[in-house]
Amino acid sequence: MTERDNPMKIFQIGFAKCGTRYMYKIFTDLGYKGVYNDYGCLAKKIFYNFLNCNRLLNGYEEYQYYGCMENVSMNLFPNMLLYKTLDQQYPGSKFILNTREMDRWIEARLQQPGFLSDYLWSTDMSCTQVVLMKWKELWNKLHKEVVQYFGDRMGTDCMLFDVEKDHPKKLLLFVTQKHLVKKTFQSVYDKFAVRMEPISSNESNVLKNTDVYCMYMPDREKHIKQTLAIHGFPACQYIRSIVPDELDNQDYTVLSSVHLYGCPPSSDCSLCSHNSWHPAIYLKPCKLCVHMSYLVCLYHSSLHSSKDYTLVFEDDVYFKHSAPEMVQTCKEFMESGMDVLYLGFGYCIQGETLHPQTRLTRIIELPKNQTILCKHAILYRNSYLKKMFWDLLPLTENSDVQFNHVNILHQARVCIPTTPFVFQDRRKLGSFNDNGDDEIPLF
Repeated sequence: MTERDNPMKIFQIGFAKCGTRYMYKIFTDLGYKGVYNDYGCLAKKIFYNFLNCNRLLNGYEEYQYYGCMENVSMNLFPNMLLYKTLDQQYPGSKFILNTREMDRWIEARLQQPGFLSDYLWSTDMSCTQVVLMKWKELWNKLHKEVVQYFGDRMGTDCMLFDVEKDHPKKLLLFVTQKHLVKKTFQSVYDKFAVRMEPISSNESNVLKNTDVYCMYMPDREKHIKQTLAIHGFPACQYIRSIVPDELDNQDYTVLSSVHLYGCPPSSDCSLCSHNSWHPAIYLKPCKLCVHMSYLVCLYHSSLHSSKDYTLVFEDDVYFKHSAPEMVQTCKEFMESGMDVLYLGFGYCIQGETLHPQTRLTRIIELPKNQTILCKHAILYRNSYLKKMFWDLLPLTENSDVQFNHVNILHQARVCIPTTPFVFQDRRKLGSFNDNGDDEIPLF
């Protein structure tokens, strides 16, 4: 049974004109069966059930996501008046108080054709000024009472979501049943961590205070081990990558929401819709296997490392610059207090240029909303790695995109070297993923 097959329901209880259609699209794109307003019939039916002492969703029980529970022309707002009853009748459900800046919400209501006139008619109010005062009163009342009612359950059963400021990843993380995700991933880790190859005690890497990992496919084992050893990483901890038939149905359904579909056709994701992505990696269900292999490395480090940093390589990399130069760059990163250093940065989303924020001697800090997509060689501060790790599950998009979204969610300090060191050997190893293998000006 998947998370979306369980009886948990999701209720959007904020007002219309606060991103209700945007949220509905997010959840339906993720596969949740949703109902949105239903031409006012949803709110009308809920109030009918309430007056007749029925379960509030009688007639709409089949859905998992309920959006825009309003009927303006009849002055029916169960999202505002009956969320407590919904909470009592449907235990274990999630409530999302979608919000935005109040004056912008009011302006959006006024600009919607027919909204003000319908509201005046249904409430017998005399003029627009009276309506505006009432809307402000209701806005403050809803926000105050929701927080008071849920109390210490805020953040677990109810979440405040600012549609203008919050990343959509926040919605997914809120409704994800983390205990099931953690349990399932732990079983995957226990099964595959035994593949981690031991390191002889007399080996050491050029980067001190850093654990180095690499996941590899069997046909790339010789290439990657020779490459990393030559460039100063003989003590890399290797693990053979997971392949599709090594994960069972439970793993796929709990740990990934895209194992069958990828991003939905309506998605704006430029990666999943890109025709040149090579099928060896990015066809589902291979996507989850790559992600899991990478996370096994990260989780192993979080459990066993006594060092402050973790560096993870993918198996198709090659180096263009000397190890001493890279070491000096990594040292500057470690002294900077930043969280993530992309040692290779072949491209960013839709071919856009990177936008530097702070340029140091050897590294450049990027803005916290910068979309950089290049996961084949990344150095992490372990304190940050432990904080963000569980937000990398479940997999909801391309793995590179997922890492980027989580970094944005946590407002991580992400940086790149002024010159990239590590590239993917596309021609030799067949990694035709459009990352580019030449040094191109990015600024």
